Amino acid sequence: QNKTNKTEDHRTTNNNKLQHTTNRSIITTITLSSLCSQHQLCNSNYYIMFRHIINFVLYEDDVILRTGLTILACHLALYTLLRSKLIPDGPWKVIPSATAHQIIAFVLMVYQSYLGFYYFSWSNWKILSDATDSGGYYMAQFCMGSMLFWDIPVGMMSNGMGNNTIMHLHHIGFFCVAAISIGLFSPDGMPLGAASYAPFFFGCIELSSIPLQIVDLFHPKRSPDWYEYSKNSKFLCSLNDVCRTLFALSFLVVRGMMWPYVIGTGAIPDYWETSVKYPQYVIPCRIMVTMAFSFTILQSYWAILVLKQIIKIVMGKNNDEKKKE
Repeated sequence: QNKTNKTEDHRTTNNNKLQHTTNRSIITTITLSSLCSQHQLCNSNYYIMFRHIINFVLYEDDVILRTGLTILACHLALYTLLRSKLIPDGPWKVIPSATAHQIIAFVLMVYQSYLGFYYFSWSNWKILSDATDSGGYYMAQFCMGSMLFWDIPVGMMSNGMGNNTIMHLHHIGFFCVAAISIGLFSPDGMPLGAASYAPFFFGCIELSSIPLQIVDLFHPKRSPDWYEYSKNSKFLCSLNDVCRTLFALSFLVVRGMMWPYVIGTGAIPDYWETSVKYPQYVIPCRIMVTMAFSFTILQSYWAILVLKQIIKIVMGKNNDEKKKE
């Protein structure tokens, strides 16, 4: 009897939550409709897509919203701490937002890399999998939340660490890939590759991004204040050298070798075949194929730069000249 009562209470709670979510979604839809009615945009495809994204992120998928706001709150808290008088002066006070970004990004890359290698399977390459409870689906949600509410806006607004337009476009593109993979642009909401490919592209490849956060923090061009500060510390200089080596090796493994293999033998053929067999998914699947080609070209470009740096090191350039590159 107690179990029956608990089950009924649980169902009642879920129904109340669903009704509350539906009411909020209706209010948002009415508000957007009233704002767009004067311009006759309510029936346009752009407005429908915009309304769908707003409703999905704010009301239908709380993981995206909760993840993004939590990370943003941590960033603001760390930013406030770095600017406060509780800690001594240093480069963190000159570029507090960029410093906070690198610290949080380091933690996130460790977390995402762990989840990626934990969930990724070399034998589970199936695009059409309605596995909304899979680890890959959660990773795509996590990536969308962090990109939408934290990484993209904070990266564009933060002073310091340079203004890398290619990196911003790269992150925006990855947000679109995550949105498609969880089915946001599928006509029936079918996830497209979340369970199979998301663990690799949102997790495994970020292994090289772990040491990269340290390398970028001490980069002489992107962060000259931190670079000058690190030159006075033997430990920081050694840490930077180790991270540079780890970054080069890990990048060549996961992005230089594993990436083209997964893209060429799995992702591109699978998405193309799905677009041919299932016409309702032709647009999101063809977008994914285009993104796959574009990102592969970008990864190859970065891999060439890394190889050039390794060659220069092997050829015996002096230490200060190496670091400036």
